[in-house]
Amino acid sequence: MIKISNFFLISFIFMVVFLSQIGMHSGVTPIFAGIGVIVFVTTNIAILIINHKIIKIPYIPRIFYVLFYGLIIFSIISYFNTGRPKGIIVYGALISLFFTARILSLYIKDKEQFLLDLVFGSCLTGIVIILLGIDGSFSFYRYKGFYTNANSLGMFAASLLHMLIGVLYAYGKIKYGRIKKFVFYTTFFLCLMLLLASNSRAAILSVLLIVLLIPIIELYKALQIRKFKIKTIFFKRFIFFFLIISLSSAAIYYLGLFDNIFEKFDSKTNRGDVSDGRLESWKIMIKNWSWFGHENSWFKLQKLITIPKKTILFGHNTWLSHLNYYGLLNFLFFISWIIFMILWAWNNIKIDTGDRTIIVFFFVMIGYVINATFETATSTPGLFISISIFGIIYSNKTFSKKKKEQ
Repeated sequence: MIKISNFFLISFIFMVVFLSQIGMHSGVTPIFAGIGVIVFVTTNIAILIINHKIIKIPYIPRIFYVLFYGLIIFSIISYFNTGRPKGIIVYGALISLFFTARILSLYIKDKEQFLLDLVFGSCLTGIVIILLGIDGSFSFYRYKGFYTNANSLGMFAASLLHMLIGVLYAYGKIKYGRIKKFVFYTTFFLCLMLLLASNSRAAILSVLLIVLLIPIIELYKALQIRKFKIKTIFFKRFIFFFLIISLSSAAIYYLGLFDNIFEKFDSKTNRGDVSDGRLESWKIMIKNWSWFGHENSWFKLQKLITIPKKTILFGHNTWLSHLNYYGLLNFLFFISWIIFMILWAWNNIKIDTGDRTIIVFFFVMIGYVINATFETATSTPGLFISISIFGIIYSNKTFSKKKKEQ
């Protein structure tokens, strides 16, 4: 018989993570990500049936059912209103992915080990993508690697860095094997190099803010404002991480690896368009919102509206793209789902439950949200992994139990 947890892990790495990494290549390959999720869901449910397992769904917050029903109903209405079926496909895939991960979480005995294996597998597939992009054209100036544009490479590298930073911070000196340690650090430095080489401002910002979360969390734990106390151990860790981050940033700066980033900002500023058309297009999307999305013909507006010396670049914001593609109601339900997951994780981190998987999830989720705010990207490793990890680790007892103990 097939061990369900092993099949879950392997199939997730290859069908969801790897295909979504490839899917950021161009306008056609994102279909790979959708196909991967569908195959992952159907095959894993089939494995449960083959193994004569009862498909039982662990506890899910009631608000999630409201959000999911809302997304399904309003995406169907959006389809009839706009003729665009993508909303049904996108939300249906994300919801199915969450439920599948939630169901299969029952068969995972050691969730921390499962998470480490998941990150390990994601790094291995990431290394494959990096190798596929080797062609002798590497430079620290808008390098594309395997992808068709540098921003895609930046998002790819950032998504792996979000995970690795979370793992290296959460697990610290805990031993998880020499091979994993070697792969983690090798992937970390390769992705850091590719991130800087891509000059992707959104991706670099997402990683920078994730790194800054570390001293912020330590400082929060150190300052006991209500008790007028400072926990020395956490304050020392805050000083340590703050110095490490400062020294590392200074080293990267003096090595000139930030030069092309600054040059990109300067060139945009000199042209009077530091946002590269983003702010102007965001204003248009917000101003022209609708309940259930715009018809395809509406997007011809971008050809009619111009900014001095520049045509508007439509998009560059995942949330506003959902607003315009699928409408205000779908946007609100989708963003509420994201916010709920983030708040749940932060509440657990604040009271220091000691669950390292929550920290990794929090870093991956926040990293994706930051990057997605400046790029249009839904079918990406960052979102897929975040939703799946949440489905695996969520517990309605973690927060309440710790709170009662205090």
